[in-house]
Amino acid sequence: MNGKIEIVRRKIKDVFKQILDDIYNYRIGIIAVIIYLLIMQYIFGTLCPITYLFGISCPGCGLTRAGIAFCKGDINTAWENNPAIFSWIIVIIFWFYQRYLLKKTQRGISFLLIGTSTITLFVYFYRLYNGTLPIVFQDSLINKIIMYRGGI
Repeated sequence: MNGKIEIVRRKIKDVFKQILDDIYNYRIGIIAVIIYLLIMQYIFGTLCPITYLFGISCPGCGLTRAGIAFCKGDINTAWENNPAIFSWIIVIIFWFYQRYLLKKTQRGISFLLIGTSTITLFVYFYRLYNGTLPIVFQDSLINKIIMYRGGI
C-alpha cells in the first residue's frame, strides 16, 4: 500500500513540477496577457476588443463568466452565460490529461479545438438569432468616431 501511495505522490510532484516549468517557460506570454487584461479593463472598461471596437458581443461572450460560475458549482448560471463552456471544459480536461498525466504530444487536441470552436460559433449565431446576446453599439469606438465626425 505504501508503494502505491509513493507512486501517487511522485506523480503529483511531477505534475506540479511540469506546471511550474510551463509557467516559467511561458512567463513572457503570461505577463503580456495580464498587462493586456489590465489595460483593457481599467482603461477601456471591457476585456473584449470586439465589444470595444464594434459594439457587438464576440463568440466568446460570457465564457469567462460561465467558467467562473462553473468553478463555483453554479451550472445553471454557467449555461445561461454561454452554453459552449461545457465543450471548452472538456478540451481543457483532455489537454491537461494529455500534457501532464500522460506526458504525450497533443494528439487529438486540434480535432477537439475545431469541434469546440464550431460549437461556440453555433451558440453565438443562435444567441444572435434569438436576441439573447447583448449588442451595445452606441458605446463602441466606431460609433464614437462616426458621431464625432458628424454621423454617416
